[in-house]
Parts: sequence; structure tokens; C-alpha cells
Amino acid sequence: MSWYWEDYQDVVCEFFATKKHVARKQHVCGECHCRIHPGVTYLCYVGKWDGEFSMFIMCSNCCETWVTVLDIFDEYEVPALQVFGLLRGAIEELLDATFIDEDDQLVHMWLPDVQEITDMNPAQMSLFEA
Repeated sequence: MSWYWEDYQDVVCEFFATKKHVARKQHVCGECHCRIHPGVTYLCYVGKWDGEFSMFIMCSNCCETWVTVLDIFDEYEVPALQVFGLLRGAIEELLDATFIDEDDQLVHMWLPDVQEITDMNPAQMSLFEA
């Protein structure tokens, strides 16, 4: 169904662990790229995928958003996979599949340009087509 599912469905996870941490130094969220300041709780994923060890840090807002996105996919019985760094793509996929609409809070938070683009006339929209 979705580009990120198809591209990553064959990735082999040898192991992974998730742990909540309280930042002792500044980090950057791998999804929204916001700063995670000392004293703020974040989630850290570590594991080995396809023979490569990786670590991914995510702020609590992005963690909650991923839960919402995966719940929506599950509600429509669409196979989905949490691919770190591709939350925006997952939300775009929900919008394209009409599982959510342009007024959804996820769209306003993650895809603010969608409203601007849909408000344009067809001639202006052609500028954004690949």
C-alpha cells in the first residue's frame, strides 16, 4: 500500500530496545528535528537492522503522533510499519488514502503546506508537480 511499507518490509531486525530517558544534554528529535533540552523526557530506540547497529531519538510529541498514525492504519486494516524518520511520509500516506482529511490535526501539525497548496488555482498547483 504505502511507499514506506514496501521499501522497508524486508528489513530484518535482529534486535531492538526502547527506553525512556531524561535528557542530560541537548539532543535533536529524529522526526521533527526539534531540540530536546536537558530535563525533558525522550524515547531512545537502539537495535540492529540488516546487520547495522542504529540509534534513534524521538521527542515525546512525535512518539504520541506515531501511536496515533499506526492506530489509524490499524483501524483501516492496512499493514504499516514504523520507519524512523518517515513520520511525515506516513501522514502524507494517510491523507492520500483519505483515511484523514485536510482539516485533521495531524495535517495541520505536520503538513502545513497542504492547505496552502490546495487553496491555489490549478495553474499554480502545476508548479508543485514533479
